[in-house]
Order: sequence, then structure tokens, then C-alpha cells
Amino acid sequence: GLVEAGDGGDLWVARDNAAVCAAIRAMADVDVEIRRVDALKRDGGGWTVGGAETFDAVILATHDPGLASRAVGELEVADAGVAARLADLKMALDAAREARAPLFSAAVTVQGDVKLDAATVPGSPIVQFLAREASKPGRGDAATWTVASTSTFADRAGDDDALDALAEETARLLAPLGAIGAEGVAAKRWGAALPGATLEAWSRTEERAVVLEPFGLGVAGDYVRGAVCPVEAAALSGLEAGAR
Repeated sequence: GLVEAGDGGDLWVARDNAAVCAAIRAMADVDVEIRRVDALKRDGGGWTVGGAETFDAVILATHDPGLASRAVGELEVADAGVAARLADLKMALDAAREARAPLFSAAVTVQGDVKLDAATVPGSPIVQFLAREASKPGRGDAATWTVASTSTFADRAGDDDALDALAEETARLLAPLGAIGAEGVAAKRWGAALPGATLEAWSRTEERAVVLEPFGLGVAGDYVRGAVCPVEAAALSGLEAGAR
């Protein structure tokens, strides 16, 4: 369906994910140090991050369940029941990692005057979402569209032919709205873009984040519990992890 301002609540738009995160930090008045973390070790009662600093607690808010799985694997407990529960959690995280689904994102140039900002496409086997670049703040190219493929298409399509197929399907979808053709510019395959499984069976509750308070470990991500879309699932999970 189409989303219009006035459907309820505020409508927020940003040019990319980095702008979204920066705006959230600014609204929350939170100072964040951004850096790459490639190591996480249990150290006594805390966690050593990046091989240097040690913290009492960490929240792993990432799309990769593998990082959380490795962190859970660092936990050692004497209680057999707790150990079994943690082992089940690690298995569930590993399964969620293996189930992540791929997609292609592409830039496509569309010819014609199309009166549309963005749309989800539930009926297409190739394209699941498309958006006009000019509809994003700071973007002025009215002819360029961002196109996201379905995971089914990404599973079977090769890198060489994906772009042409996405451009052809974009032209077909937008033809009733005024498009007279489309040409692919660039495409990228994301191998683990979308959640294919969640931790709902392990959690046995409606929690959207896993918080292991005795170990100072929180896990948030779109793979903890499903939602209308992965972005919503990730946001709700992160909010719950922070609140708890």
C-alpha cells in the first residue's frame, strides 16, 4: 500500500542508514564512538572489547547472529540447567546465522515521468521494493531508483545477469505509472541481508531482545523476534535491549 503523511504519527525520511543513526544519536543526546570491533572476550566478570578496553556489560546490536553466538560460547557456568539453556541459545543463534537470506540492491535509471516515491511489491518474484532517489533528502536525480530484489531471486541469480533482470522488472512494474524503459547502473549482492529464522522458539516469550543480566550480555537484532519488516524488528529489539 501507499504511506502518506497523516496516516498516523510522524513520517521520517533520511538519505541513508548513517543519517538515520546520526539523527537518533542527536535526538537522544548520546555521544557515540564509532569504530570496528573484531574481538570480544569474557574477562573475569566483564568483557574485553577489541582486545583492549574492558566493560561490565555489552549489548550486541548487529545483523550477524554469529557474533552473539561466539559471545555466548564464552560463558562458563556450573549449573547444568543454565549451561544447557545457554547451549540451546548458541545453537539457535547459529541456526539464525545459517538462515540469513540474500538480496541484490541495484541502482536503475528509469525513463519517463513516474509519479511515485516508493513502493513495496508483494506480487513480484524479482523485486520486493523500489524507491526514487530524488524522494530522499539531499538527492536530486529524478531518474535513478534504488531497487531491492527478493531473496528467492538472489538465491538463483548470478552477479552477471542480476542487474539486467532487475532493470527489466523495474520497467515492467513502473510502466503503468508512466515509465517507458529502464537501464541498470550497478548492483550488489548482500549474502546475509535478511533474517530467515528468529530466536522465538528459544525465548518462549514475546521478548524482542535477549538480556543475560548475570553475564552482562545483551543481544539485539532483527533475528530475535519477527516484525512487519526487518528494520522494525531491529529497532524494537534495540529499544528493548537498552530499556532492560
